Amino acid sequence: MNKISVSIITKNEGSNIERCLESIKWVDEIIVVDSGSIDKTLEICKFYHCKIIETEWLGFGLTKQIGV
Repeated sequence: MNKISVSIITKNEGSNIERCLESIKWVDEIIVVDSGSIDKTLEICKFYHCKIIETEWLGFGLTKQIGV
């Protein structure tokens, strides 16, 4: 059976990320590529058991590719 993974790029999305994660919590894997959040973004992502990758901001394309 195939697995479904979702990759999300974030930075200080604490006020939005929970709604996003709730809407995709049925997928097999959630990968969050974070570029230096200083709010509760990562804490919320850990609650949803996301795989978290921390990196500097490299632009939308390159940062998203890290999660793939």
